[in-house]
Amino acid sequence: LNVKCIVPNLTLVGHNKYVICLLKLNERQVVSGSKDNTIKVWDLEDGSCKKTLEGHNNAIFCLLKLNERQIVSGSHDNTIKLWGLKDGSCKKTLEGHNGYIFCLVKLNERQVLSGSYDNTIKVWKLEDESCKITLEGHNSEVTCLVKMNERQVVSGSCDNTIKVWDLEDESCKKTLEGHNNAIFCLLKLNERQIV
Repeated sequence: LNVKCIVPNLTLVGHNKYVICLLKLNERQVVSGSKDNTIKVWDLEDGSCKKTLEGHNNAIFCLLKLNERQIVSGSHDNTIKLWGLKDGSCKKTLEGHNGYIFCLVKLNERQVLSGSYDNTIKVWKLEDESCKITLEGHNSEVTCLVKMNERQVVSGSCDNTIKVWDLEDESCKKTLEGHNNAIFCLLKLNERQIV
């Protein structure tokens, strides 16, 4: 790949402040979350903004596609919101973190996980907007999450550690040490390995 030859073929203009996160909805649409407290749905064919989702009181830090009709957002206002894409309305607001939301992971159609500045991971039941589980063990903010399977999730933190969690018994099964600084991203390679 010759990066000198890369030329943008479309610029999406509409946010008043910088974009923090992006989400691919499908081949034709992307979603952006911004420091301007809004979420925008963009058409990649013509570059137009199809919807602006408003409701957060601070920057949008992470986005998650729940299904073809709904997305989830995490914000610096310490809340998680479930949005309907058809009408652009906020369907549910999840409250319970004492710090802003760094990351979101889909556990299944009914549950999502969040990692926060308050050093915790929460498992949320979307149906009744309740926190089902709170996992504690990191000494600093939880910055990234990866789902290994329905029972196991892995977290990275600014405490320089990676933790493997069992969601059934709500415990930390392993702490991986070796980094000299914060962990900001994790990638699942297969059922037994992460990077």
